[in-house]
Amino acid sequence: MFLAKPSVPKRYKLAGKIGGHTDSVHSLAITKNGRILASGGSWCHVRNGLMTNLLQGSDGVRLWNIETLDELRIPNQNYGRLGPTTCVVWLTRTENLDEMLCYATGLGYVVFWEQEKKRVRDFP
Repeated sequence: MFLAKPSVPKRYKLAGKIGGHTDSVHSLAITKNGRILASGGSWCHVRNGLMTNLLQGSDGVRLWNIETLDELRIPNQNYGRLGPTTCVVWLTRTENLDEMLCYATGLGYVVFWEQEKKRVRDFP
């Protein structure tokens, strides 16, 4: 019979905090290389202490540099029109190994972002 050695629980410490969403954060995803975090959230309007469902919408997707905890520039989004972001995932396409961000919203939209390629200028 084998007896497992009792394991010592690992301790964790706060490594940092990121602020930027105005309400709930519903989803998180990190790139394969661990450098970029994507977060998706929602916002709602509070009037006289009550949430107003008619004014609920999307806080959008935000991208963060994990090392510096700085927010990165992202494409323009139609926050309120798409609904709250419900899930975020990074995809790697096999044909070019570039990662693409995919997110879905509470109103049934699926959105894809890919990193822009740097243009190389041809010289005569």
